[in-house]
Amino acid sequence: VLPESIGYLRKLEILKMGKTPLIALPQNIGSLISLRELDLRWTHVRRLPESIGQLEQLEKLDVLYSKLISLPESVGQLRNLRVLRLYGAKVKLLPESVGQLQNLEWLDLGEKLLTSLPESVGQLEKLQDLDISETHIRALPESIGQLRNLQKFDLLGTKITILPKSIGQLRNLQKLHVSGTSLTVLPESIGNLSNLQVLRLNRTQLTVLPESI
Repeated sequence: VLPESIGYLRKLEILKMGKTPLIALPQNIGSLISLRELDLRWTHVRRLPESIGQLEQLEKLDVLYSKLISLPESVGQLRNLRVLRLYGAKVKLLPESVGQLQNLEWLDLGEKLLTSLPESVGQLEKLQDLDISETHIRALPESIGQLRNLQKFDLLGTKITILPKSIGQLRNLQKLHVSGTSLTVLPESIGNLSNLQVLRLNRTQLTVLPESI
């Protein structure tokens, strides 16, 4: 466990605790007002304190393969966050406040127990890379079509059987990976993806492609 005194390090910009036996962050972690990067990969941290939302300069939060089971609502206050990596963590549900991350560019949610995405995900106007591979997600919210800057979308190995029509609004999408999903049909709107360069459909249940392709 980190001591409460770490909160006095007001000029600390990078805190890397990856691959340590760390089980918790002190409540005053929000006092690290200069922190830009927080690395908790492979740690035993299960929850983040609400004060995490006070890290206004935080640009990268990495909890890859940690024991984290939830994110506090205050995570939405991290307005400068550009990278959020939850790959392999134990999080089952994202708070609606995640949609307030106005500068988020990369959201990595792969290989976890996640069963759905909140509608608010469509508010992530600067998101460029979204990875929900190997999750338990079965359906996408219609708001997904609002991610106008999305360039890469990875749904590998999910339980998704159908894509929303709004997928065709992702005009900047360059890579769409749906291999290994339960996808049975593609919407006609797929033909609107004028910038698409890579479309991976192997190991799906598709028997026909739409004319719009």
